[in-house]
Amino acid sequence: MQPTITSRGRKEVKVHEGNVLYLQCKAEGVPTPLVIWRKNGKIIQKRTNHTDFIHENATTDDKGVYGCEASNSAGSDSYMVVVKILPIEGNLSKGNVK
Repeated sequence: MQPTITSRGRKEVKVHEGNVLYLQCKAEGVPTPLVIWRKNGKIIQKRTNHTDFIHENATTDDKGVYGCEASNSAGSDSYMVVVKILPIEGNLSKGNVK
């Protein structure tokens, strides 16, 4: 059975620096699909279980286009998400004076 992504995140995710970047991707299929996460086209994670992408302590280097692809011998399914990293609230160097 061709994989189907049954749990997708939003098309755009905004995370403040220092917070957890969490992207959802759960898939079903037979045989169990391999879930591959890519950031700007480069593979960053491959798993058949615990397929969500979790990155502690996000930095500006984590911004970009992420893709989740679920594949097995019957086919594949995928989706993309744009990640934007926001400055830490109250960061005076950005001019956010409170």
